Amino acid sequence: EHFFHMAQAAERANWPAEMEAMERQVNILTDELSKAVAAEREACAKEIENYALGYSEPTWAFKLTSIIRARGQA
Repeated sequence: EHFFHMAQAAERANWPAEMEAMERQVNILTDELSKAVAAEREACAKEIENYALGYSEPTWAFKLTSIIRARGQA
């Protein structure tokens, strides 16, 4: 029983380091996800801009791309 309690105490001593490592990994993944979402948002805006080149007055496209890009600013 004494050995069991010592093992539990030793395991708990490692928790802060393990939690810190997990937090670093979550931060890395969150950053990667944010970059991927921003890249997809910009790709969508560019696609609309390219499509709008076929119109004589594509003001709707500029409004739409502004809305898409603004979503990343909030």
